[in-house]
Amino acid sequence: VTVARPASPVKPVAVLKGPSLLGPCDSLTLDASSSYGSAGRPLQFLWGLQPGSPNDDAVRAYLLQASRRPYHTSSVQIPGSLLVEGSAYVFLLRVINYLDSESDDSLSVTRSSVNRPIIQIQGPSPRRVFSLQSIRIRASVSLPNCTFTDEASADAAKSGVTLRWSVASVQSEAVVAAAAAAELAGDDP
Repeated sequence: VTVARPASPVKPVAVLKGPSLLGPCDSLTLDASSSYGSAGRPLQFLWGLQPGSPNDDAVRAYLLQASRRPYHTSSVQIPGSLLVEGSAYVFLLRVINYLDSESDDSLSVTRSSVNRPIIQIQGPSPRRVFSLQSIRIRASVSLPNCTFTDEASADAAKSGVTLRWSVASVQSEAVVAAAAAAELAGDDP
């Protein structure tokens, strides 16, 4: 018995999340767990790095080691020490479902010398909405790892984080990309 491919197979959608700016003490977590379109079976996640960044051979080798067959690792944590300060890295993700349909996403991350809160907007980006629809956007904020020495100080500072939201772009097809900036209470914007 031969089973043919479906006429219109389920297509996955790759959703790669992570901070676009990484402080000097932080490790980088790349999260693809919001990707969807698995067609009822586990997705495969293939991780990569666009060539041309400083130290890209070591970062690429780390990504290959972190994701092994059967490639079901939807999240990868990269030590910040592998990323060169002041340099931008473009991380690549390919998501494949069992029907061999695939989707790609990428994320640009710059290693900074300045400690700032890390903001991650939850869900896919961009989002398709129509002008009459409301949209709810959520973000999570985490503080740099080396800023505070105890949990009480970190909790006090976290209550002083202010988010400023802005629309990053709007296209004619009602695609919205949101941006958020965070600052600690007392910081100059």
